[in-house]
Amino acid sequence: MRKILALAALAATVCLMNAQEIPQDPGVRTGTLANGLTYYVKHNSYPEHRADFFIAQRVGSIQEEENQRGLAHFLEHMCFNGTKHFPGNSLISYLELNGVKFGTNLNAYTSTDETVYNICDVPTQRKGLLDSCLLILSDWSHDLSLNGTEIDKERGVIEGEYRYRSGANYRLLEKALPELYPDNLYGHRMPIGLMSVVKSFKHKTLRNYYKKWYHPANQCVIVVGDIDPDAIVAQINVLFGRVKTNKKQAEAMPVSVPDNEQILSSVQTDPEQPTTSVRLLFKHGDLPDPLKNTTAGLRHTYLNYAVTHMLRNRFSELSLLPDAPFTHVGVTDRDFMISKTRQALQLTAVSRTGQADSTMRWLSREVHRASQYGFTTGEARRARLSYESALDKLYRERDRYTNTQYARDFVDCYLNGEPAPAIDVFYELMKKEVAQVSLDDLNAHFNSMVSTTERNVALVAFAPESNDFTLTNADLVSAFRLGREDKVDAYLDTIGQSRLLPEEPQPGHIVSTQTIPELDATLWTLDNGMHVYVKHSQLKPGEVVIAGAGPGGLSQNYRGTSDAPSFKAISNVMSQSGYGAFSSNELKKFLTGKEVKVSTFINKTEEGFQASSTKNDLAIAFQLLYLKLTSPQKDEASFATYLKNTRNHIENQGSDPKFEFADSIFAHVFRHHPLGAERLSLTEIDQVDYDRIMEVYKDRFSDMSDINMFVVGDFNEDTLRTLVCRYVASLPAGGRMEHPKDIGYGLYDRMVDVRWTRHMENPQDKLYFFWTTEFDYNLRNNLVAKITGQLFTNLLRQQLREDRGWTYHVDTHCAVVADQNGDDPAVIFMPLNVTLEKGTAEQARAIINEDIRSKAVDGFTQEELDKVKKYLRKVHQEDIRENGYWMTVLRIYDKHGQNHASTYEQTLDGITTEDIRQFIATHLANARVLNLTMTPQ
Repeated sequence: MRKILALAALAATVCLMNAQEIPQDPGVRTGTLANGLTYYVKHNSYPEHRADFFIAQRVGSIQEEENQRGLAHFLEHMCFNGTKHFPGNSLISYLELNGVKFGTNLNAYTSTDETVYNICDVPTQRKGLLDSCLLILSDWSHDLSLNGTEIDKERGVIEGEYRYRSGANYRLLEKALPELYPDNLYGHRMPIGLMSVVKSFKHKTLRNYYKKWYHPANQCVIVVGDIDPDAIVAQINVLFGRVKTNKKQAEAMPVSVPDNEQILSSVQTDPEQPTTSVRLLFKHGDLPDPLKNTTAGLRHTYLNYAVTHMLRNRFSELSLLPDAPFTHVGVTDRDFMISKTRQALQLTAVSRTGQADSTMRWLSREVHRASQYGFTTGEARRARLSYESALDKLYRERDRYTNTQYARDFVDCYLNGEPAPAIDVFYELMKKEVAQVSLDDLNAHFNSMVSTTERNVALVAFAPESNDFTLTNADLVSAFRLGREDKVDAYLDTIGQSRLLPEEPQPGHIVSTQTIPELDATLWTLDNGMHVYVKHSQLKPGEVVIAGAGPGGLSQNYRGTSDAPSFKAISNVMSQSGYGAFSSNELKKFLTGKEVKVSTFINKTEEGFQASSTKNDLAIAFQLLYLKLTSPQKDEASFATYLKNTRNHIENQGSDPKFEFADSIFAHVFRHHPLGAERLSLTEIDQVDYDRIMEVYKDRFSDMSDINMFVVGDFNEDTLRTLVCRYVASLPAGGRMEHPKDIGYGLYDRMVDVRWTRHMENPQDKLYFFWTTEFDYNLRNNLVAKITGQLFTNLLRQQLREDRGWTYHVDTHCAVVADQNGDDPAVIFMPLNVTLEKGTAEQARAIINEDIRSKAVDGFTQEELDKVKKYLRKVHQEDIRENGYWMTVLRIYDKHGQNHASTYEQTLDGITTEDIRQFIATHLANARVLNLTMTPQ
């Protein structure tokens, strides 16, 4: 084996020597100005009349000095708090008036090595708006106001983000990094920084940091969309070309991560950590930058994909074993922890309680097995099929490659030296490279990633803090070594059936056809009584989406509290069950390389299915759908593993405040109904009855008479007819017509106000409101509700975040929802969830209640309404280009007899500020209100 690997490594070296440069997409305009600024500009007509604007900086928290920790991230926030041409918050207001929503289309991120800003989905019909977006990028690059008052206001917002993000996992990572980066800056440069710095730095310190690092030589401007590239390049030259260098500016230099000769290990615990995670990392080098833009880089990309795919699937099989010490293992090849200057093969496992050392031993053993014996021909074939399937999809949908996808590709070009070929060129070159990769190449590549010594190995374990957990760094190292010493045999690749269905069902037929002109759709009635809505669409070439639903659901079989554990588990259990002659793992192998997804569901009031496929794989999709509806089989091993995994997942969740708060929300919203909680409790796990689950599943799909089916996409109608007759008209149907039963699952029916305290490692107030009352389901009411939710989101973001700095994020929306329980009328849902600075919950409650009262009287302004309406109109124009939208339209038409597509924009345009005020006054102000408040002890 070693000789074979050595020969394969030699062949790989020859391949690198013969690597050819990848030609850049000729449609991309790129260059570097005299002052060092880089730009990428590309015309792209999907989506039509839209453009994206990005500016990427080679600057992140790694550039900070000790007394500046947090300034890189703070500076990102300040880009939205005043620039030369957009003072205060006017930048956000201006863009939202043009349909560009803050947080959705307008955003940024800061990491250790980079900071990237984006303005996405900008309407291009007005040249003035495009000019303004370029002006915003220019202001961000060198013309921030950095007003002292605005800086001080933002300190509280940053602290709010720190509270929002700094859960147990953040605290564990912060403690582990110094051990994983000994004597290295990355061990002390988490992007959020130190709150001691955030609260106290001088204004001048931030301004000096800005001048030092934000300059053209560290920046790249990217514009992609339905634009004139020549005009954009000319404007970039004018706006950015005049920026002069300054004496204080510095070039952002990469910080290297050295090799480690001895194993690095870090074991950390936290009282609020809900599960134990174990990570095994092998640091390795990346391709040199000059090779990334060659066919050697493409080959390297595929090799990384294939070995991680194969190793991940091995661990997926192992997780099903009854003695497996883990529930799940993820395998990636990516940046080592938080540093982009070093790559690492990473295996991350969710360990069972008390088995962290065993988990590490298993991880080590399986890497050792793959290294010693290599992967198999079958594994390599499935990896290739999976990658080629994704590659084919990329090529097939190349005309729908979005502005944002292109823009983020160009960010990678600038920051990471990645190539930027045209998609058709990339497709041809990559297909050729994949075809030339042998099993020996894959095995040699894997062995180049994993150390056969202890060099460049890192081990990590994060666990709940308890008296029983005594694992040390030495224990983790010992477990790794034991795994390497274990005697192993070669992996045995078991192959299942070669056909989904042992016998083809007898086809039925279509008995009538009805056209639906207003939806450009057709309705087929089958001889088994089922109805199939069909809408041909070439919005996404080759894509077909399928759905089916019928009334009844769990309400038909619910016998009371004893059924609750099984009913809450039914979806997860059936997704891991066998079908026909296949176990869940065998079915996964069979479907490798096929663009097919099929799932069934049974909720409180409905049962049905969802599927997606390509035109070429449509027959497989229908066969799989038939199999799942007619041939469910128990998989006892998978079921036992599911129970163990579920227990492991939830047994420590009570230690985390967010899980306790979420449980309380569901309990009170649904009146403590046994089916109200989303997750099983520890006491319920042993009450899950597989036989009962199978009984209910089979009953729900034993008679398909009242299940209507919907097919939307790019299909051949004759082919679809044949498949529907063969695999749908043949489904069992005996005329059963159902209605959801009343099982008491309705929403709370009175005012509820619950307050409690608990210990928190990160003290903060948690506040939750829920407004509900009856409201008719129709397009106008749906839009009025949606607009109202977004208006309150914007208002509270300003009041609680911008004005007071109490929070980082306000989560609220409003919708009209039908069929919660039995034949109950439709209701308004308006939840509001916010995490606040300690001691501010009562004031926030008062503000929120006053907002409802005041807006019921005074309403919102026309400008506030226009911002939301422009955004919704823009989103709708994009939605109608997606098959999923038309699937929803068909289902609403079938269920409610309403066509929400034909009058959407007309209805939206007709909604006034008075309509919103009346909705608030008549419905929200008189709604039943649930309020939960959790504060630290």
